[in-house]
Amino acid sequence: MKPWKTAIICFVIGLITGSLSSFFVVRHMTNQFFEDQYVIQCYDYLNVLFHLKSGKEQALLEHMESQLPLFMSGVPNIVHDQEKINSILWQAQRYYEENALDVPDSLQPLFDKLPPRPPSACKIPAD
Repeated sequence: MKPWKTAIICFVIGLITGSLSSFFVVRHMTNQFFEDQYVIQCYDYLNVLFHLKSGKEQALLEHMESQLPLFMSGVPNIVHDQEKINSILWQAQRYYEENALDVPDSLQPLFDKLPPRPPSACKIPAD
């Protein structure tokens, strides 16, 4: 085979390989970014609920509580890191427990699958 044909074939193969590699790296970084954004939004959503539960803006509280099951049910489908999933769902479970609310039927299967919650800094006795 002539050297220039070999060079063109190697160039095309390299171009295709580089393009595919770049695509997969950029796709992974983009997916990680959106996953992290979703986790932050979940924490923010739950944090707002905790503050509203203190007696402010009752109508907003009721609306957000009604949307919580829908919001939390998306966590396992969007977030791929099991530690992040557990952390978000533990926070939601804690919200229902501390405020003596009935857990919706749509969330109960998710809460049942959770491993035991690790002790928090607030509940670990000081030495």
